[in-house]
Amino acid sequence: MKSFKSFIKKRPGAGFEGTNELRKDYVSKTPGQVDPVRNEKPTPHLEESQKFTSAATSINKSKLPKGYTAVGTHFGWEKGTTHLDIGGGRFDNAIEHLAGHGVTAHVYDPYNRSEEHNAEVLKHAGNGKSDTVSLFNVLNVIEEPENHLSALRLAHSSLKPNGKLYIGVYEGDRSGKGRQTGKDAYQRNEKLDTYLPTIRQVFPNAKLHKGIIHATKESA
Repeated sequence: MKSFKSFIKKRPGAGFEGTNELRKDYVSKTPGQVDPVRNEKPTPHLEESQKFTSAATSINKSKLPKGYTAVGTHFGWEKGTTHLDIGGGRFDNAIEHLAGHGVTAHVYDPYNRSEEHNAEVLKHAGNGKSDTVSLFNVLNVIEEPENHLSALRLAHSSLKPNGKLYIGVYEGDRSGKGRQTGKDAYQRNEKLDTYLPTIRQVFPNAKLHKGIIHATKESA
């Protein structure tokens, strides 16, 4: 993803995945994507307002995020489709997993992937080229609500009309009290359903089912 709001220039090794995350320093110059449905540039990228990178929380080297197995079980992956994993971390096990289902997957991560990698990913999976997009263990590690919207707008602009969005989070202690969990890490500690009002600002039809928030990009 062109680093969320202004295309954050990510540091390899910083992450968008796991239980914490995101930061305010590096910003890239790459322009925003054009949303093929809204016909506008939604500036869907993280930016200076991002306080924590939680880069070191890309932890799924040997284990997939639960969201992938939940989607496979309850919604299904369709052979021949393109998937964009926003904030998918530094490992490629999700790409390998979806390849087994006949899905071509791409990982966009402003902190764990190079700027060149992310730009190439958007050529193939951005600007209305993705059939499905996921945000797994991403929103829970972003402190700022405005950056939630930036990530969601990136997902929206990347999806084809009628494409599907899937969201899962790590709920932490479920207290609803966000806190810094490391030098450069944050955890919101919120239940999954508390994210719905924000998600519905970009995807009005978002629903919670079987531990996954799912939504469809409506046609114009």
